[in-house]
Amino acid sequence: MAAISAPVTLSPENQVEFATLSRMLELASGFTLAFVRVNHASLRDRLVGELLARFSRKNTLCVALRPPPEDGTVVHGVVTQLLDAVGSGHPDAIFVFGLDAMFDPAARDSPALDILNLNRSYLAKRFSCPVVFWIAEFGMRELISRAPDFWAIRSGTYHFVGESEDARSTLAQVGDGFDWNLGLREKHERTGILQHVLKEIESAARPDPAVLAAVLYQLGRASEFEWSADGGSGYFQRALALCQRIGDRRGEADCLLRLGNAALRQVRYSKARHLYEQALPIYREIGARVGEANCVRSLGDVARMLADHSAAEGLYRQALSLYLKIGDRLGEANCLWGVGDVARLQAHYAEAEQWCQRALAIHRQLGNRLGEASCLLSLGDLARLQTHYAEAEQLYLQALRLNRRIGNRLGEANCLRSAGDVAIEEARYQETGDFYREALPLYRQLGDRLGEANCLRGLGDVAAHQARYVEAEELYRQALPLYRQIGDRLGEANCRLTLGDTARMCARYIEAVDLYRQAQSLYRQAGDDLGEANCARGMGDLARLQLHYTDAGELYQRAISLYRRIGDRLGEANALCRLGDVERMETRLAQAEVLYHQALPIYRSIGSRLGEANCLQSLGELARKQSRYEAADESYHQALSLSRQIGDRAGEANSVRGLGDVARMQERYAEAEDLYRRALPLYREVGLRLGEAGCLWSIARLAAVQHNLGTAREAADLAAAIYSDIGLTAQAQQVCDEFTQSQP
Repeated sequence: MAAISAPVTLSPENQVEFATLSRMLELASGFTLAFVRVNHASLRDRLVGELLARFSRKNTLCVALRPPPEDGTVVHGVVTQLLDAVGSGHPDAIFVFGLDAMFDPAARDSPALDILNLNRSYLAKRFSCPVVFWIAEFGMRELISRAPDFWAIRSGTYHFVGESEDARSTLAQVGDGFDWNLGLREKHERTGILQHVLKEIESAARPDPAVLAAVLYQLGRASEFEWSADGGSGYFQRALALCQRIGDRRGEADCLLRLGNAALRQVRYSKARHLYEQALPIYREIGARVGEANCVRSLGDVARMLADHSAAEGLYRQALSLYLKIGDRLGEANCLWGVGDVARLQAHYAEAEQWCQRALAIHRQLGNRLGEASCLLSLGDLARLQTHYAEAEQLYLQALRLNRRIGNRLGEANCLRSAGDVAIEEARYQETGDFYREALPLYRQLGDRLGEANCLRGLGDVAAHQARYVEAEELYRQALPLYRQIGDRLGEANCRLTLGDTARMCARYIEAVDLYRQAQSLYRQAGDDLGEANCARGMGDLARLQLHYTDAGELYQRAISLYRRIGDRLGEANALCRLGDVERMETRLAQAEVLYHQALPIYRSIGSRLGEANCLQSLGELARKQSRYEAADESYHQALSLSRQIGDRAGEANSVRGLGDVARMQERYAEAEDLYRRALPLYREVGLRLGEAGCLWSIARLAAVQHNLGTAREAADLAAAIYSDIGLTAQAQQVCDEFTQSQP
């Protein structure tokens, strides 16, 4: 029998493999299972074409398997598809393509391979001819691991190695549409192909530096999809060195841009800016306008992250003009989003929404799911900031589904954290904690320190709302150094503000003032009106607690003005309610009632049950002071019900004590005593010393009217000691004076 010659266009190694494969096809009788490992579609097509021409008299059936849907379900398995293709025919050989697309290399389970493994015996009985699977190396490795019994019945394996032209062709195919819009399975498949192509090139006697650089660049992009710790920097650095060596200016600029993107994600803003500024003149020198526009937009991203809003907007508009000139719709949409996000950061919500909606429409037209998810997330932020919580949550969940579909773990973490931000505004603290705790490990896996800091601060907010102040302060102090490390002044300001709130609630008033002032300075530097309004309200709370009512009123008025300017309805309602408290303390009761009734419908319209409960509590205090005891009792009971629903232990204690005060004023002394005894341990449980002192003062007054002077003196002394300990010396003196004068 004459030897089977191989095509001279193949390398010597491939010629040997081709001859062996050809001999198997010629001599095989009955079922024979073979695997051909080839990483390049161009090389595979040449080999198949040569075999079909060589065995033209044979009936060779070529079957391209249809991959399963992205959700991983198997509509038609491998064996079923082969049976459908063969039908009633009797082929002499079957070539099968696409087995490596039947599973996701990154998925834990593979139904397609599990079923194939189980059906191996049936396959051998059903087909009485060679069945040859053409598969990439990553697919072969997965097959060996996931379908070992099927692999064990093979008769032979044949390995073909690509050359430079094959690698170029494969790179063109893999790089086409290699972006976030690809399904997870296809991203993993292309990444696997690239990794094995890299091994082939590096093992060659004289690797082609241009091809090697291109493979490294594409692997860097693949690392971006995986959110690897270095963001693909290792691959891009190697590609950059090769491009500089061979004088590839476009490749050099592209690598610098990608390295800048990696630095930006790692919150190394100065490094990112330096890399973008290196790439920009190269793009301009070679006339690459898309690259130039991308660089300018990226510099806008750096400015935005550094809270330089004016510079960011200018850069985005400059890039937008370039994108419009060259007709780059994706770049246009990204710039529109950037301008909108700058508007959001400056609390220009209506303007921000317009920009974002324009960007969303373009992303949807282009089928860009990553851009669509980013816009939905931003629109959710805008809805949340305007207290449209149901709308915000709906938008976040839409974005979450898109991010999970495309495997964008950072986007997934951002959506989870944002959903937590909505839940905390609605006092759904258990859900809030669950969202933050689900997002936190994702941020840590991705090395995203900003996301990690935001989650820690969010968990601190949950603890603070539940009056777990020691835990809250610990979480804030974990977040603060992270904000400082990455140079996030706005995050640092937010953290100092919440630390100020915690210090205030723990009656460390001097420390609280210092923290509020530090935060206020940072907010003013960043031009953040919302943060400044929150600081004014916090310092107003502090002045009110220290009985500086005139100062408190001025600070609340300042906060109300800022909240109204930026359209923050929750902030406005909170400041109105606090201003009502000041008016009540100053016995301007009619004005106080007007303010409370301005705040209450706002809380109800935005679904803030915590705010509603606090406002009802204040209305109860007002009615009690006006001797309208039935109205007071009703308000306290409504507040108590809401506080229990949302798990607000401090609010529950305040309402129970308020009901005790009403019972005392109506001379229902046994009931009053029971209510005080229920409130006191609640205050102690949550560490609310101001509430504890107030409750002890009420107990002292109850004991005094019952002529139980020993108990009255003991409770009064404890209350005065707490007031003194937390810096409220005026209240301490007031308690002492009241009970000194009342004693014989």
